[in-house]
Amino acid sequence: MFGTTANTCQVVKYKIDVANMARENGGAASQNSDGRPGADEARQALQTLGRDNADLAAKIITPWWYHPILGGIVAILVYSQAISGWVVRRYDDLLRKELVESAEVR
Repeated sequence: MFGTTANTCQVVKYKIDVANMARENGGAASQNSDGRPGADEARQALQTLGRDNADLAAKIITPWWYHPILGGIVAILVYSQAISGWVVRRYDDLLRKELVESAEVR
């Protein structure tokens, strides 16, 4: 599923690059007899994709504080689940003790 989407995006990007190159050259891009772009256009499109990938990778780096904050949030969630079970059990024990004591007094 994800591979298909990525391949589709690359194909669309490639077609846009070829169209842009044709416009820059003042006419249609040189094509093979079967209608595909020539080797020069394909090479240039691949170089453009490589530059775009490098630029995107540089922009997607997570900030230094992301993982410590995420770890803290996960720790709080785990701790709250652990403590809530302990509190409920403790409250249940106290309630049972009070019920037993009140039943013994009567």
